[in-house]
Amino acid sequence: MSILFFAQTKADDITGEWLNADKDRKILMQKATNGTYFAKISWLKNANDAEYKIGQIVIKGLAFEKGGYKSGQAYSPSNGGWVKATAKLNNANLLDVTGYKYFLSKTRSYTRVK
Repeated sequence: MSILFFAQTKADDITGEWLNADKDRKILMQKATNGTYFAKISWLKNANDAEYKIGQIVIKGLAFEKGGYKSGQAYSPSNGGWVKATAKLNNANLLDVTGYKYFLSKTRSYTRVK
């Protein structure tokens, strides 16, 4: 079933609201005027979060290419700023965003908010 999904993935399938795995932050993924995708914080469980603010852009520049999203950047407070990023839709409701710094990587998973 997932192979079928990847074959049918369209660029705008990434748009919408997503909840992080810790269930303490939502991001709203949108298409920019230049055709790339970006995400900003749309909800925080803790409104006084020291690392994130509502409306803050946390993912930018993702370009849809061959069924995946590449060449983007993700905000990483633990790394002191922006890191290279890619994203992949595992299915219609599961998004993985991977940040890269040097030869290290970390993937964060998000589920679609319905």
